[in-house]
Amino acid sequence: PAAERLLGRSLEESAGKPVSEAMGTEDFSLSEPTGVRDRETTRSTPQGPRQLVYTTAPIADAEGAVTVISDHTEQRALAAQLRRQERLSEMGQLAAGIAHEIRNPLNAIALAAQRLQGEAADPDAARMAATIWDEAQHLNVILEEFLSLARPSTQPKIRIDLADIVTLVAQMAELESSRSGVSITLDARGAQPISGNPDELRKAVWNILANSLAATPLGGHIRVMVERDGSHAVLTVDDTGTGIAADDL
Repeated sequence: PAAERLLGRSLEESAGKPVSEAMGTEDFSLSEPTGVRDRETTRSTPQGPRQLVYTTAPIADAEGAVTVISDHTEQRALAAQLRRQERLSEMGQLAAGIAHEIRNPLNAIALAAQRLQGEAADPDAARMAATIWDEAQHLNVILEEFLSLARPSTQPKIRIDLADIVTLVAQMAELESSRSGVSITLDARGAQPISGNPDELRKAVWNILANSLAATPLGGHIRVMVERDGSHAVLTVDDTGTGIAADDL
């Protein structure tokens, strides 16, 4: 049964067939008694593609061999995910360093604009200096928000009710959804206590709902639900939007 599941074919389909057809690999290197041989292949199954490793050893003094099939799909996927996380972490550190480098000349520009604004005799020049100061401050805020993503939060976690937070954000989102012709339903019955930072959670839930609103066309619907699964509180946001293109996913 395990081999049927791994190979995606039944015993009846495999019995009496050439090994290359039944097992999905050509070269088991059994022409010479060379000991254990490993072969990797990607096998299509009803559950999707699986990364299989065939470990084959000839049977001494007999015409045959023993093959052990191992499913390495999850291990390979986990390794790939860890590599992606490492690259993202490196990119985040690089971007944070660039942001720090930007802040120094930006502050110099802001200070120079402030001084020019106070010393300029021409009202138009003073207004332009004020504009430079305002935009420099705006960029500073953006940089500060960006840097907050690259460094761990210093705000302590407290015991909060996720249902209360989601309800508040959903009510705010309904004001926006009414203008875009999208309906929102909320199911957050019962307390869902968790440990977290309320401000950061409000931002996270709002960002998810904002994405749903942006992707859901006129007349669409967004469903928000908070429920408990064992020791975890689960937030689900489901919409009738366009979704994410396969190439972007």
